[in-house]
Amino acid sequence: MRCGSKVKTIFFSAMAVGILMLSGCSSKKISTTSVTDASYRVMTKTEDGYYFLDYIQEGKGRLMINYLPTDGDKAVPLCNKANCKHRCDVEGCVHDGRDTCELKDCDAHITDYNSYDTGILSYDGKLYFIMLTKDGQGLYTVSADGAKRELVGIVDENRQADIDKFTLYKGYMYYSIRDYKNKTESLYIYKVNLNDMTDKTQVFQADNAHVGVIDMRGYEEGLFFNIAYLRTGEYVEDIDASVAYRWKINRTKYCHELYQIADGGVEKVIDRDDIMGFLVNDGWLYYYAVGDSSLYRYDLKTDVTEKIYKAQDNTIYSLWSDSNYIYLDNEPYVRYCTILRYGEYPLALTVLEKDGTFVKNIEFNTSRGRFVGGDDKYMFYNYFDTTRVYDKSSMDSGVTELRNVSACLDE
Repeated sequence: MRCGSKVKTIFFSAMAVGILMLSGCSSKKISTTSVTDASYRVMTKTEDGYYFLDYIQEGKGRLMINYLPTDGDKAVPLCNKANCKHRCDVEGCVHDGRDTCELKDCDAHITDYNSYDTGILSYDGKLYFIMLTKDGQGLYTVSADGAKRELVGIVDENRQADIDKFTLYKGYMYYSIRDYKNKTESLYIYKVNLNDMTDKTQVFQADNAHVGVIDMRGYEEGLFFNIAYLRTGEYVEDIDASVAYRWKINRTKYCHELYQIADGGVEKVIDRDDIMGFLVNDGWLYYYAVGDSSLYRYDLKTDVTEKIYKAQDNTIYSLWSDSNYIYLDNEPYVRYCTILRYGEYPLALTVLEKDGTFVKNIEFNTSRGRFVGGDDKYMFYNYFDTTRVYDKSSMDSGVTELRNVSACLDE
C-alpha cells in the first residue's frame, strides 16, 4: 500500500460537533495571546520552575504532580494542604480516589494513569492535564501552587478511546484519538475552543493499520504533528509489530509523515514518509529522516531544504533544542533494540550547532528510561517513578550524572 493513501484531511469549515460541558464552564475566558511550545510531555516549565509527573510508590499507584523551583535541588508534590503525606499506606489500595485511599485529598494526586501518556502542559499561566471522570475524559487546569483544580470541560463524553496526544495552541485544544473497533483502525484529531468547549471540530482523519500520532507541538510558526502507520496496511499480531505499534519506531515497516495545521486545514509539510522526529527553532523546521539517517532543516519562509547532519546508519532519534543547540536523542533506537533483544545500548545525546556542525556526543550510563524535555539549564529524564536532570553546564567537563530530583515521600 502506498503511504498516505488513506489519510483524510477535514477542513475547519466542517460542522462542529457538540460535546458535554459542565455547568458554568462555558463562561470561563482564557486569553489567546500566549503561544506556548506545548508538546505532549511529562514535564513542562513556567517562569517559576518546572512541573513534572511521576508515578506514585514505584508505579503501584497513579500519578503525582511535582514542582521543582528553577534553582531548587529537589522537587516537592504540588499540594497546598498542611500535614498531607502525599502517599497512601492502605494495603491493597489502587489509589483511584475512593474514600479509603489516603491520597484522595492530596492536591498533587491524579487518579488516571493514562494522564502520564497525555502529559502536563503550561499555558497562559496555568497547568493543564487530562483525567478520566465519570462523565468522560476531562481537561483540567490547576493553579501554580496546586490549591485550585478546575474541570474546564469534558472533552470526549463517549470515551471513543483514550486520548492519545493533546496540546494547547492559540486558544484551542487539539487532541488525537485512535479507534480500534474490529481491528479497523482510524486516527482522529479534533480542535476545541477553550472559551466554549461545545465548539468542537474534527480537523484530521487517517485510516491505517497501527496508526497513531507520535508528537504534536505548537510554535509561533504553526502547529505541527507527525503520524506513523504500517506500510502494508494490514493489522499484524506478532511481537515485532506490537512493539513497533507501541513505539512507532520500526523504520522498515512504518510510514512516518509530518503535517501542519493551518487556517485552511491540514497539509503535509514535507513530501517524505520517513520523518521520525521534528522541532521548530528560529524559523527553521528541523526533522530527522530515518530513511537516510539524516537531519534536515527546512526554511518555513523560503521552502528551502538542506541536509545538515548525517548520523550513523539505521539509528533512530528524537529531537530536542534550546537557544544554543539541537540535540539528537537515541532513546527510540535504544528502546527498540532492548525490547526486541537486539542488544542493549546506552542512552546518548548528540549535540549539534543549529547549522548541523557536530559539537559532541554525551553518553549516559543507562539504557533505560527516556528524556522528556528541557531548556537551556536542564535536560529532564524519567524512568517509572523517578525523574532526574542532566545539568547542561557540565557539558564541557564531561560529567554525565543524571541527578535525582523526584520528591521524597518517605520522610
